[in-house]
Amino acid sequence: MINQKYFNLAFIVLTLIVYSGVCEDPEWVNYTNGDVISAIAEDGSDLWVGTAGGLVKLDKVSGTATFYNKANSRLPSNRITSIAVDDGGSVWIGTDRGLAKFDGNNWVIYRSELPSEFVTAIAIDGRGSVWVGTRDGLAKFDGSNWVVYTRSNSGLPSDYVTSIAVDGDDNIWVGTFGRLAKFDGSNWVVYNVDRLELLVILAIVLDNGGNVWVGAQFGGLAKFDGSNWVVYRSELPSEFVTAIAIDDRDNVWVGTDRGLAKFDGSRWVVYNMSNSELPTDVIIAVAVDGSGKVWIGTGFGLVKFDGSDWVVYNTSNSGLLSNRITSIAVDGRSNVWVGAEFGGLAKFDGSNWVVYTSSNSGLPGDYVTSIAVDGDNNIWIGAEFGGLAKFDGSNWVIYKSELPSEFVTAIAIDDRGNVWIGTNRGLARFDGSNWVIYKSELPSEFVTAIAIDGRGNVWIGTNRGLARFDGSNWVIYKSELPSEFVTAIAIDGRGNVWIGTNRGLARFDGSSWVVYTKSNSGLPSDYVTSIAIDTGNDVWIGTGDSNSDLLCNDGGGVAKFDGSNWVFYDVANSGLPSNCITCVTVDNNGNKWFGTKGLSGGVAVYNQRGVRIPVEIRDFYLKQNYPNPFRSATVITYVIPTPENVEIVIYDGLGRKVKTLFNGHRGRGVHRVLWDATDDNGRKVVPGVYYCAIWAGKYYAVKKMVLLR
Repeated sequence: MINQKYFNLAFIVLTLIVYSGVCEDPEWVNYTNGDVISAIAEDGSDLWVGTAGGLVKLDKVSGTATFYNKANSRLPSNRITSIAVDDGGSVWIGTDRGLAKFDGNNWVIYRSELPSEFVTAIAIDGRGSVWVGTRDGLAKFDGSNWVVYTRSNSGLPSDYVTSIAVDGDDNIWVGTFGRLAKFDGSNWVVYNVDRLELLVILAIVLDNGGNVWVGAQFGGLAKFDGSNWVVYRSELPSEFVTAIAIDDRDNVWVGTDRGLAKFDGSRWVVYNMSNSELPTDVIIAVAVDGSGKVWIGTGFGLVKFDGSDWVVYNTSNSGLLSNRITSIAVDGRSNVWVGAEFGGLAKFDGSNWVVYTSSNSGLPGDYVTSIAVDGDNNIWIGAEFGGLAKFDGSNWVIYKSELPSEFVTAIAIDDRGNVWIGTNRGLARFDGSNWVIYKSELPSEFVTAIAIDGRGNVWIGTNRGLARFDGSNWVIYKSELPSEFVTAIAIDGRGNVWIGTNRGLARFDGSSWVVYTKSNSGLPSDYVTSIAIDTGNDVWIGTGDSNSDLLCNDGGGVAKFDGSNWVFYDVANSGLPSNCITCVTVDNNGNKWFGTKGLSGGVAVYNQRGVRIPVEIRDFYLKQNYPNPFRSATVITYVIPTPENVEIVIYDGLGRKVKTLFNGHRGRGVHRVLWDATDDNGRKVVPGVYYCAIWAGKYYAVKKMVLLR
């Protein structure tokens, strides 16, 4: 008989997590930075704001913001390029992946009707027709029919349309590269503004007197009265004009990349960070509302100016400072930690965001490259050229000189609490007191990825091959991989090692190798960037497009592989904001967190059963092992709400002790341990029924497991 101190088959049901939200949980959620304001349009008491992180409807009276993005609407992309509101109150939204019309309830998406999905400008004429500029031509939609104008079938001087305006006579003014065109519905008149050095026309506005104001990249501002041109350059804070708006008093407001200018016809006033409350001098969009207030879209948020006071509005649905996400990790308290390029570190507890940067914390650098969480819930953060930081929630400890290089590329933590740190000049191991540096043992000093399997083997990816280290011996793999440039490593519940490279994916079961590429699998791209394994042992593979770091229009996305079937997710069929996937993490609730990169990047969360963001771990819990039944190995997951001494023991069906899987201290949080169906002597056990018992302080639980032949 088994001593009851060590074995009790009572089944205890405990609540694990309190969730935010309601029962009707969405499959996809987006968290983005919306500070880059690209377009502004007024609709009565509402202001519609286009950002690189989605669309925002702002109540001008209350300041209440409503966010629309790829996950919660039919927006074709989170990167908004232009906005116009028609007389019926419908909002027309241009994106880099098509045109959307939103009437407040329904969405209509237009793609194939356009000469290009990349919309650059929108204007609505007096008859209600919508004019849409794209990178490959101009389109007109009268509500029923589409007409497309290009250089080949019209007087359009260039197919790359940059701006559109409509005058009082319903003439359409079209800005392109080096040419300005006027179209009266029958005839085209083209003005060569190359001679004025207005090379790329970014903005066109008509004033009350019928004058055409044109802003150009590097060319300044020009006014055209139908006969003569007047060019303004030295009066502006910069010749790079990005936006123009005219108020009811005929003041011309000009946005540039170095500040905002106001021109009343004789006098110029310049506003910048030194004499105003503008958050940055980079102005991208300017609009004047019906009450004469000026709304300025900048690279760091939306600003309202009433002539005296400046008000800054939040246009992000998260605390992220950048949409170029590099790493995501979930700690034992269910906080999500997100690192970004030049965006620092953000912590999300399910409700609130806290942002850590080098200026407000001990973070050694704002370019975060990697994040890992240890058993005591310390957050380990790697930075590019900043070194390594350990953060316990209050205190920061920085390591630089101890490392082979301050350029940290990867971090992993083993079951003994050793921290493994990859850099561009070697690998380091830190046990809390001592440092060990590895260089010559590696196929290359440039470490790109680290993972640790259930037997304690450390797998190290480099730009010239893969290494396995068992604590004594090193094994190098090169020819077995689709490419020597390893980008990601993950270990599944069966002990298989999954290795991503820049030319495909490999699976290694300890004996045999299988290589997956775009040509023989469901991979959307051979450039694998990240891998994660969920509790069902499905493999989630993030990919990107090495030729298009910002946009990833030509490749990339996420693939899910269950061992037989592939499922593909990208911006066209999911809530992903970008096809540039940089990292994948699976939390304890089965949510898949995807970090993406690009102007329209950010964080996406997916759960087929509905995304429920965990807020707080409250109780002890032992999950059913997976897989179960199993043949060679199984993963046991448990959660403890407080730091405890933990013992995990395997018993056979007669109650005899088979193996002690773990006996030591564990911090608060989620932990996993692998049983490879061996006993304490390393011998394979016979098929049959086994029990996993766990003690964690005052907590106790047991699960039944079945080992097959």
